[in-house]
Amino acid sequence: MIKNIIVKVRETPYFGLLNITILLSLSFIYAMFQGGFVSWFIFYSFLPIVLYIVLLQVYPLRHIHVKRAISTKLAKAGETLTIELTITRKWPLPLFIFTIMDEVPSTVIDSSQQGKMMVLFWGKRQMTLQYVIPQIQRGEHTFEYVTLLIGDPFGFYQKKVRIPVRTIVLVYPAIHTIAHPTKDQQGMVPTYYDVEKDLTSLSGIRAYQSGDRLSWLDWKTTARTNQLATKQFDTIKQRHATIVMDLKTHHDDQFERSVSFCASLAQVLLKNGYTLELKQIGSMSSLVPRAAGDYQMSIIYQTLARLSPNHQDNSDGYVLDDRQQGTVYYYVMVHFSEHQFRLLKKAATEAHPIHVFVMVDKEVKMSKHLDVAGSPFFHLYRIG
Repeated sequence: MIKNIIVKVRETPYFGLLNITILLSLSFIYAMFQGGFVSWFIFYSFLPIVLYIVLLQVYPLRHIHVKRAISTKLAKAGETLTIELTITRKWPLPLFIFTIMDEVPSTVIDSSQQGKMMVLFWGKRQMTLQYVIPQIQRGEHTFEYVTLLIGDPFGFYQKKVRIPVRTIVLVYPAIHTIAHPTKDQQGMVPTYYDVEKDLTSLSGIRAYQSGDRLSWLDWKTTARTNQLATKQFDTIKQRHATIVMDLKTHHDDQFERSVSFCASLAQVLLKNGYTLELKQIGSMSSLVPRAAGDYQMSIIYQTLARLSPNHQDNSDGYVLDDRQQGTVYYYVMVHFSEHQFRLLKKAATEAHPIHVFVMVDKEVKMSKHLDVAGSPFFHLYRIG
């Protein structure tokens, strides 16, 4: 308790001011009693230091403005992030020891010594400094504060201030080039499925069929031929895919690889015209609802960037959505047991083909009992 109080007192700027005042008083007393050139020289040598410390004490450190600029607000994992700090002040008092500490968030690995810079002399109104964070990690990193520290050249006095400078950096997972995984061993690809008719595009007239809507009838043709005729519309054909992620893991490296693989897989599917939905094992709700296009890709990247492991056991939550016919399911697994294998192999059908990607280390061999033979709609891949 007493030790903590002493540490807090020593960190205050008044402690250094008190020290230099005591030294100045002792040198004055020594000069008065001793006399001579040397004793008075020591006393007068302390005066500029005391004057400078007094100026530092009254210097408005909080009026210094700090601006943080980052090379990119949307980086990818593994890239080098360059951070630029611009410090501006109104009163250009010469600062002999000026330290800037950008508080790097704890989500960045090995951040204890990053963002700390020292300037031995600063006499201008503005200064720009840079530092880099190599191999930035995936995630949402929030930079909150910048700490400024000033002091005299002899270390008698220090004064610091913590300035709020909030900056959010979203780091996407690393994207790798992968092959299109939709073809099975026989070279077949999932069939297109008609999901709706484009009522703005008329392709022709045909005879009435049971189930046609009343609004589709062409009354002019019906009156002319005395037979019911129906307008024929172009159909919108789409392919549907769902990526199901396994978030239960205690191995950060495997989880990061699975997130990176999901991002790469999503990019391939969306570029090939699929509508895509992102789910997690054990949850009926979607991490990202089904959609297509570049905007969907951006939403998936943002979701994957913020994703974190889930340590709950959701191993039996393999629920397929039968309402969406023709959906290809892609399971990205960190752990894969024989029980999980049997469940997914049994669930695979022509309407719901299933591809399973298992993240394993190169030295780990998968069980020989995982036999995919006899199921043309189930495919197992080992990602090492």
